[in-house]
Amino acid sequence: MRAERRPTNLIPLIDGDMLLYRNPDLEAFDDYVCSIMSDLNTDKAYVFVKTDDTSYRREVLKDYKANRPPRDSKVTELLEAVKTNLIINSMPQLETDDYLSIFASTNPDSYVIVSDDKDFDTIPGLHMKLKNRELYKVSKDEACLAFQRQLIIGDSADNVKGLPRKGPVYANNNLTTDLRLNYYKLIKLYEESKASLPDNFLALMILTSKEFLNFLNITWVEPQLYGTI
Repeated sequence: MRAERRPTNLIPLIDGDMLLYRNPDLEAFDDYVCSIMSDLNTDKAYVFVKTDDTSYRREVLKDYKANRPPRDSKVTELLEAVKTNLIINSMPQLETDDYLSIFASTNPDSYVIVSDDKDFDTIPGLHMKLKNRELYKVSKDEACLAFQRQLIIGDSADNVKGLPRKGPVYANNNLTTDLRLNYYKLIKLYEESKASLPDNFLALMILTSKEFLNFLNITWVEPQLYGTI
């Protein structure tokens, strides 16, 4: 990942799920979005929020996100206020990162992904951290390596188990910049562990193309610019 000089007029694609947990009310949520636009010297933004519990990944892993507690009541109230008063984007069956990343791929030179979610580091392109507003670029090779790392570690937040007794230290010590060799290693490791590489691949992979939706029988909905209703 490479730090970037702050260009102007990039359009932020904002992970609104995180904003729900970082802002106490509707006004604060809106102020936060506006501050991001101001930092990027633009009057445009797209905000993506997961507004339901549907996910095609549950057809792959029935326990997907089964470890998560219900939303806090205050977060639920804020979500309802956001849905009622602001223009946000959500699609059934897709996670926020899927919808956002597919849209980012349509014009990668104009959009910047804004989130603190480490999963987005598996997506090449321009990124900005929510917390410190750090702007950085992820190359295709870096994104692929980050995904390979996830295939070893899994994702405890989503209840996707990685390889048994193989954690971050193992991934750091055994993955190399030779991405093809890494996949050969992963295939062998999954065969030895009896874990399902296809299932984990589908559960962990963030969608980046509308073409994937055809296989899932999901109809694309064009995102709308952020604003008030």
